[in-house]
Amino acid sequence: MTALVIHDYFGGELLRAVVGDISHYWNQLPDGSIVDMTCDQFDVFQPENTEHRTSEYVLSFPETAFRYRRLAERTKVHLKMESAGVLTKE
Repeated sequence: MTALVIHDYFGGELLRAVVGDISHYWNQLPDGSIVDMTCDQFDVFQPENTEHRTSEYVLSFPETAFRYRRLAERTKVHLKMESAGVLTKE
């Protein structure tokens, strides 16, 4: 879900691979830089068979779409609160 939200704000490519036995997504931004906000969950990060995926494909799975919508809305609310000065960066 995190990679989809990053994709919403920054564009680029969604990348997907299997790490261990877990399907994992991350981003390659338009400038070529890699952003992976969740790779810390792995003791050893060794992606196998990296593929490009479209957001439409990823969101074609109902449970994934539900979780994405929930995170995307929470992110939008948080960013609005931060820009309004309600939240401060720590």
